[in-house]
Amino acid sequence: MTQNKRPVLEVVGSAKKPTAKTGGGGAGSGSGASKVEKFGDYSVKYGAFHQVKAVRAGGDGDGFVEFALCNFTCKIIEEINQDDGLADSTFLRLEGRRNDGLPLPVVDVPAKSFYSSLGNWPNEHWGTTPFIFPGPAKKDNLRAAIHLYSNLNGDIPRRTVYKFTGWKRS
Repeated sequence: MTQNKRPVLEVVGSAKKPTAKTGGGGAGSGSGASKVEKFGDYSVKYGAFHQVKAVRAGGDGDGFVEFALCNFTCKIIEEINQDDGLADSTFLRLEGRRNDGLPLPVVDVPAKSFYSSLGNWPNEHWGTTPFIFPGPAKKDNLRAAIHLYSNLNGDIPRRTVYKFTGWKRS
């Protein structure tokens, strides 16, 4: 039984080309094809946070270098203070999107974890889906980038949730 088989390169060459996705705004950019958004020493480029550093260009003047901090963007959408009558605890509600467009679920991160120098909260809350690049101070810069990015459209909304009934003396 002989079949008329076309060469692989001929089949590949005649394949339909995929159409380019266009990213939207918000916490991510889908395919990462959207415009670059700069804020402070950081930017969102290709759907991920980047650090922008000024460098000397060797006599020709100064230039800038961008370093990827992670493979996602996220935004603090609310700061929640929980009061149980004895102690207060603060949580940051975050939403995010990976650079390939995959949405990251809304999570409540304890403020002490978010502001910790360990910076392990993304993997504690989203598992292995987000990736933070290794390097000195990447986690600190990511925290700063998220904080600045979240404040681009004004202050982050704050509210207090009381987890008890009755009265409380101030």
